[in-house]
Amino acid sequence: MKKLMIASALVAASVLFAGCGGKPKIPANTVAAAYVDLDKAVWNTADVVETIIGELPKEMRKEVEEEYEKFLDEHKKDIKAVDAEWACVTVEASKGSATPDVAVVVKCDCKEKIPSAGVSLEELAAVALKKVDTINGCDVYAYVESGFGSPMHKIAGCSGMCIAFVDGKYIVCTSVKGFVNDEAKAFAGRMIDLYKNGKGEKSGDFGDLTDLEDDTVLRIQTAEVATVAEILGAKEQIEQFGKEIDDEDLTDMFLDIENITLDVNLSDDVLGFVYKVDAGSREFAKVVESSFNVAKFACRVYSSVGPAALSDALSKVPLLSGIDGQTAKAISKHAREAVEVDRSGSTATFTVELDTEDLIEDVVEALFSEGK
Repeated sequence: MKKLMIASALVAASVLFAGCGGKPKIPANTVAAAYVDLDKAVWNTADVVETIIGELPKEMRKEVEEEYEKFLDEHKKDIKAVDAEWACVTVEASKGSATPDVAVVVKCDCKEKIPSAGVSLEELAAVALKKVDTINGCDVYAYVESGFGSPMHKIAGCSGMCIAFVDGKYIVCTSVKGFVNDEAKAFAGRMIDLYKNGKGEKSGDFGDLTDLEDDTVLRIQTAEVATVAEILGAKEQIEQFGKEIDDEDLTDMFLDIENITLDVNLSDDVLGFVYKVDAGSREFAKVVESSFNVAKFACRVYSSVGPAALSDALSKVPLLSGIDGQTAKAISKHAREAVEVDRSGSTATFTVELDTEDLIEDVVEALFSEGK
């Protein structure tokens, strides 16, 4: 029964994790951004869940299938009504600023009523959240924790996010420490204006942020190093450092590094990630490739000698407490051959790729083998 509960919890958590158009607009001072294809994430996750269920022992498969079908029946219409297309996280920085400005934008239908709730996301926010302001014609909400003192106090919940609904199709969330701060209001106003009216300077460093491959559901990317240095006001100091050490080529090599990208792949075919560094030159790409090969060797060693340590680490995670040494060994077997390092021109790539069906088959077999 315990194993059935573990399996059911994994199934439900997988779908819920995924469920959290016009392309994202990236502000000019963005140093890092993340893009999630929510539609693909939801249905790719559903495919993985179905694969997991198909590998479960027959005596528990039917019950889990029924629970999964019940979950889908209850929430499939909600997911379609919300019609979430993508989510984008941007991290902005500026010279002298102690903390970055973080914004999360979700492209979805904010006005369509959610069948199970009978209200839209906008209507739900009006009831569940506290309205703290109106900016550029958009009501701004936040969840206000009780016990903070005055009505215009610190905003709690959502990691300090205030939330605005733009034109019925974007949820714009911006990080703040307190909405009494004029700077925080200005940041919220900028993001709302960007999506509502298309106003504001945009970054040119994230042109391929949304160009995801078939199995990729998430991309995390940094701006070019020269851009980051300029935003932070450090470019002149870096160039000056090169002159002082009489090696301007070294600092030029550093400033020539372009985007660093992490793609997360999730489907019923592939699980893994691709870490890519556009080093700006073939010479520096060789250096990055060398460091990747060291990491590849370390992964090989750990996957061969570390299953016990992996089992101990996973046992501390509540949902994964049923994973023992035998299961960890099954995971390690696949991880052993999963890493590939490649270099093409000025780009070095570190890839971890697991066959989803083979991994699930071996892990489920180890989890539910006789004698447990």
